[in-house]
Amino acid sequence: MQATAIIILVSPSATYPLICSINTAILLNLNFVSASLYISSKLLITKAS
Repeated sequence: MQATAIIILVSPSATYPLICSINTAILLNLNFVSASLYISSKLLITKAS
């Protein structure tokens, strides 16, 4: 809810790049999380075998 409130307060011209940067940050975080999960699962598999 806080993110939407911030976007509403920002002027319309600045809203689009802000949304883009937020989306980019979310995508980077998801990529990082999935990569670290993948690596940790690989490590667990190699330790188990």
